[in-house]
Amino acid sequence: MIRDEHDRFEKLKKKLRQEERIDFLIDSIALAEKLNFTIMSCESAFQAKAALEVLEQGVADVRGEPVRFVRFAFTGKDKEPATFKMLVAQILEPLYYWEDKDDENKVLVIDASNAGEEDREGWIILFQRMNEVRNTLMEGTPGPLLLVLPYSLEVEFAHRAPDFWSVRSAFVRAEASIIEKSSLQKYLDRMKALYGTMQIWRMATPVTLEDIFTHVNVLSTPSAFRRGPWELLEEIYRRKTSFGKAIEKGKDGLKAVQEAQKLFILGKPGSGKTTFLKHVTLKATEDKLDYVPIFVSLRSFSESGLSLFDFITRQFEICDFPDAQPFITDILKQGRAIILCDALDEVNKDKDLRNQVIQELIAFSKTHDK
Repeated sequence: MIRDEHDRFEKLKKKLRQEERIDFLIDSIALAEKLNFTIMSCESAFQAKAALEVLEQGVADVRGEPVRFVRFAFTGKDKEPATFKMLVAQILEPLYYWEDKDDENKVLVIDASNAGEEDREGWIILFQRMNEVRNTLMEGTPGPLLLVLPYSLEVEFAHRAPDFWSVRSAFVRAEASIIEKSSLQKYLDRMKALYGTMQIWRMATPVTLEDIFTHVNVLSTPSAFRRGPWELLEEIYRRKTSFGKAIEKGKDGLKAVQEAQKLFILGKPGSGKTTFLKHVTLKATEDKLDYVPIFVSLRSFSESGLSLFDFITRQFEICDFPDAQPFITDILKQGRAIILCDALDEVNKDKDLRNQVIQELIAFSKTHDK
């Protein structure tokens, strides 16, 4: 596994070296005077790490002498979100009070590439603070200053630190990826083919899901939990209240999926749970949801003998997406995946299989809690 990751890392570096925009960034940094500010945005921390190694070697080659990239990044504990106070302590203050002011063979790097959604607010405030101390910060750095951003924070930096943005020497978006974009598109197309139809009883051929799907509303409290004597039920019907409270209005199912981090769907057999999950999958493949869909048949998973991560990886391979482990890791870390687990009730109770599946789901959701 470690060897495979190393090979993918080296392959990514090779791709990055072939990008003209990376060459442009190398020249911009290598030939810069002291007051130089450049920005590079990346799709993942994995890509950023590879890009920084390529830049460091490239700048050294152009200058004809060793160059060291000094990286300032947030390192939290136990998935601790990056607050403004923490970012100041770990990034801004060390950068501001950098001791080797006369060493021009260093490039100082502010690395935000591993910022997730929970870190967003802290970074936004930091950008504002950087904008306020821009002149002091730029004059105090011994050499070029490089800011590495995830794609999701590009616009925020431009808006929150307009003075810094206006003096940039270069802005480069690293496009080379650990995957080919065609691999993801093939995966999404395959998902449409797998989950875009339904087999209807007594019909010879499957029908398109969207042709039969009806609008779904969901309730936060299952109706089966609302019980009472006949007199109370009659009063509920007459007043349209439930135990003295207004009857809950259903929420659009797709909206509920977008708003909830974790959603557990209960319903009677045949009520449309699987159909709804397939509908969500299709909407994600059509960019109606900003997630990469991962559909998991819990019965198949329980019989596979694999961990959930390995089972998901196999699903990607089935859908024409080979060597997808780094991509899956990134989208889980960044909260860009939506995992749709279907048919827990179909998992065999024998040999405690169902309980094992539940425990695996709980552990997986704790590990990947975005």
